[in-house]
Amino acid sequence: MRELAVVVAKEPGTQPDTGDPGLRRTIRLDMRGQEEDSMRTVLCWTVLLAGALAVCGGHALAAKVVLSPIAAVSISTHPTDGDKVTSASLPVGFDTDNTLYRGLMQFDLSGLPAGATITKATLRLYQVGAKGVNLPVYVYRTNKSWDAATVTWAGHAASFSPTAITSGGGGAANGTWVTYNVLILAKSWYSTPGRNFGLMLRGSSEGGDWSFHRYASKDQGDNPVHPRLVIEYTP
Repeated sequence: MRELAVVVAKEPGTQPDTGDPGLRRTIRLDMRGQEEDSMRTVLCWTVLLAGALAVCGGHALAAKVVLSPIAAVSISTHPTDGDKVTSASLPVGFDTDNTLYRGLMQFDLSGLPAGATITKATLRLYQVGAKGVNLPVYVYRTNKSWDAATVTWAGHAASFSPTAITSGGGGAANGTWVTYNVLILAKSWYSTPGRNFGLMLRGSSEGGDWSFHRYASKDQGDNPVHPRLVIEYTP
């Protein structure tokens, strides 16, 4: 018998409110991963443990996985950067020395089970620094393959779809998480992995107001603040 921490939906077949502590429960599962009969036909549950999966009334439950980027780098117009920045921070935007920075990031979704339906995908970046007017950062689909070791501004700065997927981070304080809804991207990466070239982070001001952000990168020593893609799905 196993016990799992869960959040229960208020109505059968609906999504639970994970922010409501009053709905948190512990359920017992038998060796087949099935819940005890007393609640099986009444409510279904969302398992809070990352990657865990249970069954309620014969129906598979939503699962969550947290992914770290397989590659992350910033490309730059600064003459001494060698076109790119690979360090503990990932700069994005228009710096006060008139340097442009764009971030590139890629995630591998091949670990998700076949036939899964992605219901939510959130990119989480930890802001470690900012300058200027702190304008939003936009997320774009990257449409060309790249290698973090060799990518350059000249070769890749324009390799993104013209329409932004989402934006965020405007006015964010240092030492806080910035979140982006990237469900559209995650679904396309999952369905057509051969076209998964990752995403681009681009400042909303590139030549006007100075607006510059630094996010913790995958090379940041403090692992809890690494970039992450949080995906929720049903099998």
